[in-house]
Amino acid sequence: MTNPIFKAYQSLDDTIMKGVNVGVRAWNWTTGDTKAGLANKMLKISPFILAAGPIIKDRNYVLAAFSGLLAGSYSVTLSFVNNRIENKENEAAKNATLDYHVEILKRQFHGAAGPMLGSYAICCTLLPEDGTKMPPQLFGILNAASHYIMRADSLPPRKDCISRGIESLVDKYQSYQQQKALVPQLARQQRLWGII
Repeated sequence: MTNPIFKAYQSLDDTIMKGVNVGVRAWNWTTGDTKAGLANKMLKISPFILAAGPIIKDRNYVLAAFSGLLAGSYSVTLSFVNNRIENKENEAAKNATLDYHVEILKRQFHGAAGPMLGSYAICCTLLPEDGTKMPPQLFGILNAASHYIMRADSLPPRKDCISRGIESLVDKYQSYQQQKALVPQLARQQRLWGII
């Protein structure tokens, strides 16, 4: 018999991951960037948001620098891990396999850190409303989202949607020009043969 709390958590996690996969696919289709690129962008923004909290509240630049430095080192380290995960996933995809160590890392590290940071963001709502609640919440949300994103399906990098649209328009225009150039030749040949 399985634990009902675990079943509820697993169904919640599966629902979140479905939404994250849709978001990562939309990001990849729109920008052409990979999931590690999106996760790393969120990680790059989060230290600045966390450091803004002490500045907003009481202009404490020392605490802002310390929290920004601490969060920045976490973000740089995690960005390095995310890039390694993506590289190993790409190598495994070339061989049509899964990398066991990457899957374990995604399940154990990203699978645990995402919900913990999400819980941290929820707990930040209990802080007093004095201007310091929002930066830690956004920090937790962005970092939790980056962990969930790294658990999503791996997609290859590609061109962004605007470049693909422009290329498609250019191809259609060139094919139209070729057809337009063929029409007078076809009419001239039909006149020569007496069809027209």
